[in-house]
Amino acid sequence: MLDAQDIQKLTEILATKDDIKVIDSRLLNLETQFVQFDKKITHLDDRLTVLEEKQDKVIDILTR
Repeated sequence: MLDAQDIQKLTEILATKDDIKVIDSRLLNLETQFVQFDKKITHLDDRLTVLEEKQDKVIDILTR
């Protein structure tokens, strides 16, 4: 059976509900930042695709 000293030791090393809430909040914030980062990368990829298409057209015109 656990005594008061054992319980005290456990409460010192185990995460509390409040600790978990803080971790959850931080993870949610990181997830939001990753989603925003992914949107920016996707936007850049789209722009690069457009630039490559334009470059191909210019090369086509110049090599005729």
